[in-house]
Amino acid sequence: DPVGRVREEAARVIGSVGQKEAVSRLKEILPDKNEVLSVKESAVKGLARSSSLESVNILIDAAESDKSLRDPVIRALSFKKKEKEIKSLIEHFKDAGSELKDIITETFKKMGEAIEAPLSKLMREDIASLHQYIVEILEKTGYVDTNIRKLANRNVDVRKRAASFLSLVGSLSAFRGIVLASRDPSSEVRVEVVKALEKLETEDGEKILNSLKDDPDKKVRTYTLWAMERLKAKSL
Repeated sequence: DPVGRVREEAARVIGSVGQKEAVSRLKEILPDKNEVLSVKESAVKGLARSSSLESVNILIDAAESDKSLRDPVIRALSFKKKEKEIKSLIEHFKDAGSELKDIITETFKKMGEAIEAPLSKLMREDIASLHQYIVEILEKTGYVDTNIRKLANRNVDVRKRAASFLSLVGSLSAFRGIVLASRDPSSEVRVEVVKALEKLETEDGEKILNSLKDDPDKKVRTYTLWAMERLKAKSL
């Protein structure tokens, strides 16, 4: 339609309720240099509400091809919280350059802490090809540091969940937090710490353990040695 306002509404509706084939038509609109920004933004808003998994791919392509759409796309992608959508975003992150990685990282930041549950579920599925990228996302977004701070929470259930989450992450930064929980007053939390530390009894784990032993923070070094000694006796 020659009227921009009509095209805006059409793009929004197609994005919102169109199925895969209809939504794919928006691939032609978003990169079109002759189309006005308002129509493209309407399409992006519609795609935010689309149930089609293809909408994730279209939004990613739009963010890469048109910098003016970056912020609207991040807002739109932040609504994609279903497991299949999260997995798709991680797949894109896996193959992305630095600029697209920043876009996807900002998307996960905008989703908030609610994203920890689906990411934890994906980590438990132990998909080897995705794990390191999930960890990278969690570290870039600050969720690892957030859970380390939770280890000081007064509520034992909060501390237990945080320790369990950090164990799943299994990175050096996660283990820096875990060893500090080795003297937690709750046996339930200490059990989670033991489970985590047992993962270090591998070749890859030894590298993390050596880094913890040489950590610049004296408290981390002390707690690491203490925890490993107790682990050998299984009496943490």
